[in-house]
Amino acid sequence: MRRPKLLISKCLGFENCRYNGQGSSSKFIDSLKDYVEFCTVCPEVEIGLSTPREAIRIVDYNNEKKLIQPKSNKDYTDQMKKFSQNYISKLEDIDGCILKSKSPSCGVRDVKVYHKSGQSTLTNESNGFFADEILNSHGYLPIENEGRLKNYSIRDEFLTKLFMINNFKNEKCDIKKFHQNNELLLKNYDVKIFSHLNNMCKNEEYENYAKTLFQLLNENRNTKKNIQTILD
Repeated sequence: MRRPKLLISKCLGFENCRYNGQGSSSKFIDSLKDYVEFCTVCPEVEIGLSTPREAIRIVDYNNEKKLIQPKSNKDYTDQMKKFSQNYISKLEDIDGCILKSKSPSCGVRDVKVYHKSGQSTLTNESNGFFADEILNSHGYLPIENEGRLKNYSIRDEFLTKLFMINNFKNEKCDIKKFHQNNELLLKNYDVKIFSHLNNMCKNEEYENYAKTLFQLLNENRNTKKNIQTILD
């Protein structure tokens, strides 16, 4: 039986490779080590930046985002894009991602974008360059930054989706078994999409079932859906 394969920023407990030469510890990530297979990456080190190093940031130049090292004014945009696209194109069968929060390479929805003057920020809600490529190519998977996973509800949703995807891959030759074992949980996400899955399962349409399952997992559960499933 395979374990979930999780792409994770290398600085999150695996190597001290942040710009300041340090890493970030996480009890939650440590608790996963016996249950998942980690695939670690540090995009900034991979493009040749040293540890420690001068910080880089995302800068807006007339609505075009660039990855700049302010002290030297060196532009790493093309290098990061090229690495990210090449790395992700060779990525094998992952089930989810945990990326470093607020990082100009790995941050998910929480990265500062600076004005080209460097005197102010335009937004705190952008993605890092590497994270952007992951979301574009693997956005159907559970992808979070480690900061958001401190929230119990977000963490519960992330783990539920991660292990459900892994269970599906373990049962890929028997979607009827997977569907039966996860029926109530699947219904919790979206009843209409679940009904489509039900029909595909009966007809053993594996490819369509897989595609629709990932569509379903882009939804989120809530208390109202849970109550309705119990009542049904």
